[in-house]
Amino acid sequence: PNNSLSDTMIPNTITASNYLPLSGGTLIGNLNLNSNLLPNTTNTSNIGSASRVWSDIYATLVHGDLTGNVIGELTGNVTGDLIGNVTGNVSGTSGGLSGTPSIDISGLTMTVGASEGYTLTSDTNGVASWTDTSSTAGPWTLSGEFLYPDNTSYNVGIGTTTPTQKLQVEGNISATQSFITGEGMFYQEGLFYKNSGAKTTLGSNTWGVLTSNPSSGEDGSNRFQSFVLDSTYMYAVGFDSSPGNYQWRIEKRNKNTGVLVTAFDADGVIQEDISANKDEARGVAIDANYIYIAGYDGTLGATDYQVRIEKRDINTGVLVTAFDDDGIITRDTGINQELAINVHIQGDSLYIIGVEGGGSTDSQWFIEKRDSTTGALVIAFGNNGISYSNPKTAPDSSDYPYASRLDNNYIYIAGRDSTGPLGQTPIWRIEKRDLITGALIADFGNNGVIQEDIPGGFEELMHMDIDSDYIYLSGYDRNPGNGRIRLEKRDIQTGNLIAEFGESGVIAENLTSNWEIGRSIVVDDNYLYVSANDYIPGYRQWRYEKRDKDSGELINTFDGDGVIQTNINSHYGSIVMTLDNGFLYAFGADITLGDLQWRYEKRDAVSGALGGQQFLTNNIARMTIDYNGNLGIATDVPMAKLDVAGTVFLRGALTQTGLYVNSSGNVGIGTTSPEQKLEVNGGIKYNTATAKPTCNATTRGTTWFTQEAAGIKDNFEVCAKDAGDVYSWRTIY
Repeated sequence: PNNSLSDTMIPNTITASNYLPLSGGTLIGNLNLNSNLLPNTTNTSNIGSASRVWSDIYATLVHGDLTGNVIGELTGNVTGDLIGNVTGNVSGTSGGLSGTPSIDISGLTMTVGASEGYTLTSDTNGVASWTDTSSTAGPWTLSGEFLYPDNTSYNVGIGTTTPTQKLQVEGNISATQSFITGEGMFYQEGLFYKNSGAKTTLGSNTWGVLTSNPSSGEDGSNRFQSFVLDSTYMYAVGFDSSPGNYQWRIEKRNKNTGVLVTAFDADGVIQEDISANKDEARGVAIDANYIYIAGYDGTLGATDYQVRIEKRDINTGVLVTAFDDDGIITRDTGINQELAINVHIQGDSLYIIGVEGGGSTDSQWFIEKRDSTTGALVIAFGNNGISYSNPKTAPDSSDYPYASRLDNNYIYIAGRDSTGPLGQTPIWRIEKRDLITGALIADFGNNGVIQEDIPGGFEELMHMDIDSDYIYLSGYDRNPGNGRIRLEKRDIQTGNLIAEFGESGVIAENLTSNWEIGRSIVVDDNYLYVSANDYIPGYRQWRYEKRDKDSGELINTFDGDGVIQTNINSHYGSIVMTLDNGFLYAFGADITLGDLQWRYEKRDAVSGALGGQQFLTNNIARMTIDYNGNLGIATDVPMAKLDVAGTVFLRGALTQTGLYVNSSGNVGIGTTSPEQKLEVNGGIKYNTATAKPTCNATTRGTTWFTQEAAGIKDNFEVCAKDAGDVYSWRTIY
C-alpha cells in the first residue's frame, strides 16, 4: 500500500497486492475509470457491496485534468482544466460557489441569469455580484469612448439624458481661470449666456441686469428695500403686492448668475402675507448660518404698525424657533407707528435701528440690542436694551434714521430730524454711539451728534459708509431752490468736514432745476461710488458716479467721464449699492413695465460696464465688446462702435503701406511715419460728381475740384472768408 503507482493498469479485481495508495504514496499519471465505476444518475454506485457506496469524492490535492463531471463537494484546491460543468451546493442552495479558497478561472460562463449586459463586480469585502450594466444606472453612462451617448449621434449630455448637441449641459457651468485649448480656440472670461432674464457670463466676469416683477398694479406695488451678499449668494428683502396688499418678500439668488436658489423655501422666495394691511421687510443681515430680517407688520391696524424681526436658516429659509420660541419677535409700545429699518449682526449681538411715531405724534429714533440666539434684549444697552433719540417733541413726523454702520466699537446712524427752522422741516443728523452701552460719544460733533441745517429749507441724509478714518455721506439739499445731490466726507473721530474733499468737505451737484437725490454711497481703498437720481431726460433716472476718495474728483476711466446714467424711467431710483470682488451691485426699482418691479444691476467696478465679452491673452484683456455692442481694442471702456487705444495699421495687397494711424492721431496714406494730421505719399484724386455745397462757416476750409466738359477748363476751389467776413468759393485754378 505504501508503494507508488506509475502508469499501472488496474485489473478488474483489486486485491490486497494491488491496492490504490491511500496514504504515504503518490499516484502519478492518469486515473481512468470506466463507466462501471462512475456514479449513476442518483449519484451512487455500488462497489463491492450495497453497503459500500461511492457517493462523494473528497480531494485534498488533485493533479491533472478532470475531463468529466465532478458531482459532490470539493473541499480542497482544484488545479487544472475544467471541461464541462461545475455544480456545487452551498447551504442547500444550488448553483453557488463559496469558501475561502481562491479560484483562478478563464473562460467561465454564467448560466444563471442574464448572460449579456452583466458584469461580475466585487465590493471592498471581496463579495462578488452580477451587475446589470446594459441600462443607465446613474447620471453618467460609459459606452465605449462616449459618455452618456444618445445611442444615435453619440451626443454627450450632462444633466440630461437626451442631448441634441455634441455637448449639451443642463445647468450652470462654473469656470475659474480656465483655459480652452485647441486649434482656433482662445482663452476667455466673460462669454455670456442668458438665463431667466439675467445677462450673465461664464467664470468670474458676471455682469448684467435682472428684474423681478411678482405682481402688477399701482406704483409702489413692488419695492426693493435692502440686500446683503456672502461669498456665493445675495439676499434681498422688500415687499410685493401679490395678495392685493403689501406682503414681506425675501429672495435668495446666486450672485453670479442671478438664478433663484431653490433649496431656499423650495423656490428661492419667501412671501409672507402677515396681515390684510401693509407689511414690509426693510433690513437684512446674515452670519454663517442665519439670516435676520427686520421690518414691520400691520396686524394691529391699517396705520398702527409694529416692529417685526425674524431669524431664519440661511440655507432653507425655515424660521429658527430658538429665537423667541417661534423665530419671530414683534414689539408694540402703543405708539401709532413703529418701524424697524436696518439690522446688523456682530458677534452674538443683534442691532435693530428704526423709528417710532409719525404724523401728528412724536416721532423718535430707536436702537435695540438683542441676543442673536434668543432674541432677548441686552439690558446693559441703553434703557433695558433700547436707546432713544428724540431731538424735538410733537408734532415732528420727520425724524427718520435712513442708514447705519458698525465698526468694532461704535455704531453710526445717519438720517434726518425735525429741528429745522420751519417746525417740521428735516435737516441732516448723524449720531455716534457706543456698541456696549448705547451712549453717545461726546468727542464726536456736539456730544455725539451732528445736526446740519443747510440753507434751502428741506434736506435729507439718505446713506453713509465708513472706513477706518472717515465717514462718507450721501443725500440732497435744496439750497438752490430745487433738490441737488450732496456728498460729504467727515472725520470719523470728530465729525469735522475734510477740507481737501470737494469744496471744504462737500460736493453739491445742481444738474437741473428739478429734484435730484444722492441715494447710496460705498467706498473701497481708493474710490467712492455713488448711486443717485438725476432729472436730465425730463424724469428721474438712475445715476452712478465714481470719484477719487481723497479729492472727490470724478474718475474718467469709469465709463469715460466718471458718470453712468441708466434711463429706466424710475420714480424711486437705485436704493442700495455695495462692492464685492471687483463688482458693483445696485438694487432698486424701475417702472419699465408700467408698475414698479425689483431691479438688480451688476457692473464692473473699474469700467462701469454692465455686461459684455472680453478676449484675453496671457491673462490680460486685449479686446472688449461692451453691453452696448461697442468694440474696444486695448481699452476696457470703448466709447464708439470701434475704439482702438493704440496704433492702427491697415495693410493691402501691395507692398507699400495702405493706411496708417499712429498714437498721436496722424494719418498716413502710403507712409508709416506721418508727421502731420494727414500725410499722403502719392497722388490725390478728387471725384466731385455730387453737387458743390454752399460756402459758409460750416464748410469753411473745404476744397473742391470740378471736372468740366471737353473744351472747358476744370476748376479747383477753396471755401474761404475774406476780410469783410464774406464766405465764398475762391478759385485756385
